[in-house]
Amino acid sequence: MASAFKDWGLVQDNGENRLVLLVEKKEAGRALDFIVSRPELRIEDFAVKPPSLEDVYFHIDAGAEKGGAAV
Repeated sequence: MASAFKDWGLVQDNGENRLVLLVEKKEAGRALDFIVSRPELRIEDFAVKPPSLEDVYFHIDAGAEKGGAAV
């Protein structure tokens, strides 16, 4: 299921059928529309919350691995 979200942002597979999707704030509404309009994804629950410090670190680290600029 993680592959369905790869174009939206950073996807972390937390096991036990749990994913964390990090998207830019300006894309959050479109990402939510995508999630609720896809019944084939069989999403049982989702939550919107601000990123944690750990989330920010992984986002920066993923950018560095792709050759992006470090903050």
